[in-house]
Amino acid sequence: PEATDLLGAALARVHGYALTGGQDALAALMMADRAPWATTAGGAGWINELLWDTFEVRQQLTVDTLAALPQADRRVLVDRVYTAPVHDGFDFAIILQGLKAARIPDGLEPEINRIIAALERFAK
Repeated sequence: PEATDLLGAALARVHGYALTGGQDALAALMMADRAPWATTAGGAGWINELLWDTFEVRQQLTVDTLAALPQADRRVLVDRVYTAPVHDGFDFAIILQGLKAARIPDGLEPEINRIIAALERFAK
């Protein structure tokens, strides 16, 4: 029980930091999606949930962070995470609205268009 309590507290702190942290924190979380432990069902689901939770609350930060990643990493992340959420408890309409209002840096349009197309399917 003590280990479970410690793990739960640690996960809660990381989750809070993901929602309130800056671009460096979100970029690290985005790249963690490709870590070996992230290929487990639990790890992949947890990272996916954190990324979508952040996207739901901070669309512009997500866009800016995606733009700062190397293009190859960005493509993989968009395909693995932002066009295929693991959970369905997110408000995709809110994310879509915020994404359409966000300032899109040059060169990011193809990825954003793929995300918008996916969100339009999920928001129905």
